[in-house]
Amino acid sequence: MGKYDIIDKHYRESREVLADLIGAELHERCVRFPPDARDMEWEDPVFEKRYRHQLRDLPAPDGVMIAMLARFLDLEIDHEIEEIDRVIKHDGLKLCCPTALHEATFHFLWRDLLHHMEGRASEMASEFKRKDKHRVVDSLRKRALLVQSPGEGSVH
Repeated sequence: MGKYDIIDKHYRESREVLADLIGAELHERCVRFPPDARDMEWEDPVFEKRYRHQLRDLPAPDGVMIAMLARFLDLEIDHEIEEIDRVIKHDGLKLCCPTALHEATFHFLWRDLLHHMEGRASEMASEFKRKDKHRVVDSLRKRALLVQSPGEGSVH
């Protein structure tokens, strides 16, 4: 193995570790839901107005919801907005959002997780590529599977 192979291997492994750490952060945001509104960094006044007083009433996500969140994050990474619209328009969220409060949880977390991942990616000194972001989402999926209760559906 040449010196460049070692550098390539180390670079790839460190990107995988970073992706896993960010995936752990995303999972933590799901597990510790809802966050305290006072601890939130509300960058968007419309988003804050919509959720600030509603957060404490929102239900925590289950494995099915986290699976759908992961799917939507993957679609966002690939800029598959039409597919997201199709799922929403054809009641694809009903499986993970049986009530309006569950749907609010989903929409809050969708945006929160995406912004957290994008923020962490922009903090990286080197460019965090699309495949790295997909690794983050895969890490979220794997962690959700590890803590999924036996009665819940698959998180794929």
